[in-house]
Amino acid sequence: MIKLITNNGEQHRIDRLAKTIKLACFSLGITKPQADLLIVSCADDRGSLSVRWVTEPSSRQRESFADAWELVGESPARVSHSVGSVMERDE
Repeated sequence: MIKLITNNGEQHRIDRLAKTIKLACFSLGITKPQADLLIVSCADDRGSLSVRWVTEPSSRQRESFADAWELVGESPARVSHSVGSVMERDE
C-alpha cells in the first residue's frame, strides 16, 4: 500500500493524493494494486507533490503524475520523484 504523507495529516491533502494516484493509474492503464507495487509513498507538502518509487520511474510515469497533479489544481512543475525502499512504508 502506498504511504500518503501530508503536513499535520490534513484530510483534504490526503484526499487530493488519493485522487492524484487514481488519475495517474488511469493514465498509465494500471490498477491501484499494481501501483502499490511500484510506489513507496506520495507526499503533499503545501502544494508540492513528491512521489517515491521502488525503482526509477519511466518518463511516462513521471508525466502521468505531473498531469494528474495539474488535474487536481496544482502546478505540474511542483512534482518531484525519487527512489526509495519498500521498507520505508513501515517507518
